[in-house]
Amino acid sequence: MNSGDLSAGAEDQTQVLARLLKSQEDIGNAVKPVYGEKVVTNLRICLRSILLLRERLLMRLKVEMMPW
Repeated sequence: MNSGDLSAGAEDQTQVLARLLKSQEDIGNAVKPVYGEKVVTNLRICLRSILLLRERLLMRLKVEMMPW
């Protein structure tokens, strides 16, 4: 699912979010030897915040697009 696919179900969204959150952990682990723990911690916080905000926005769009 991508941002343009608003028809996906909640289960799909949950799986995608879990995979994206895991990916950001992997990115942090990959750069830790170069940049250190402090930078990686800040990077993870930023990436996690972006991913969670994205999910909230997608959920909001889905609700607003529902035919009432």
